[in-house]
Amino acid sequence: MNSFTDNFTINGITLTAHAVRRQNENLTPEALKFISTLHWKTEKRRPELLKTQQTRRAAIRSGQDPRFLPATAQIRDDPSWRVAPPAPGLEDRRVEALAGCGRCVH
Repeated sequence: MNSFTDNFTINGITLTAHAVRRQNENLTPEALKFISTLHWKTEKRRPELLKTQQTRRAAIRSGQDPRFLPATAQIRDDPSWRVAPPAPGLEDRRVEALAGCGRCVH
């Protein structure tokens, strides 16, 4: 790949990009095979997920709360879905954050 218009095809996937220094160290045959496998395993579902993402972004732009999806409310409301409390000494770390920062006057 020597210019933006050069194409490089491997395992049925065509890559088009600027050549970059040391690209062969990153775009190894193993890496390209992984990308190819990932592409073929996800190609049918990808358009559906992209459409869902666009719909979600439009809803957020129109004012919907972006923090939680209504579809996951049952999980958030289920009291058995809780994380363990913080370990002792981790509840309040403000003192550690100030100590030794070099900008604070003690």
